[in-house]
Amino acid sequence: MTKTETNHISSLIQEEGPSLKAFVRARVPNEQDAEDMLQEIWFQLSRNLAKGEIQQPKAWLYRVARNKIIDAYRKKSEDWLEDYLYDPEDEEGYWEPEAMISDERPDLAFLQQAFWEGFYEAIESLPEKQREVFMLNEWEDLTLREIAEQKGENLKTIISRKTYALQQLRLRLRNIFEEF
Repeated sequence: MTKTETNHISSLIQEEGPSLKAFVRARVPNEQDAEDMLQEIWFQLSRNLAKGEIQQPKAWLYRVARNKIIDAYRKKSEDWLEDYLYDPEDEEGYWEPEAMISDERPDLAFLQQAFWEGFYEAIESLPEKQREVFMLNEWEDLTLREIAEQKGENLKTIISRKTYALQQLRLRLRNIFEEF
């Protein structure tokens, strides 16, 4: 590892260490587990940074932390997220958010929070015009034709934006689902 890489890691630890520790500690049951997890994260950072595989180190740190926390809960939990998402009798599946919300199950509350954070992060990552079309269509229940008229744009342009938004969201959400 070069001196520049070492300095970069040191500055990241100084800048992000306290907030990353707070992030992990708030989601892990005890201090020792949090410290162990942080050591793994810093080690993984140094190894991957030396290989040049990290473009945005701060975002990378939190993504790795979230993944490690999810993995830790997976190991401790006998329940799987799919148990709350799909009914084996129903081929189409269903979402049962009430099953996920429980003061008695902080591991499930964490998974729910992690999913929604990832979902909103995926929406925020869309280009502005694609995000706007998606939100108007899906959350405001406007038709694509209504959006085109409202924006004064060609219907095909609006359809393309929605299509690209859906493709990007499917990709990002597939990654989130696979993490769970």
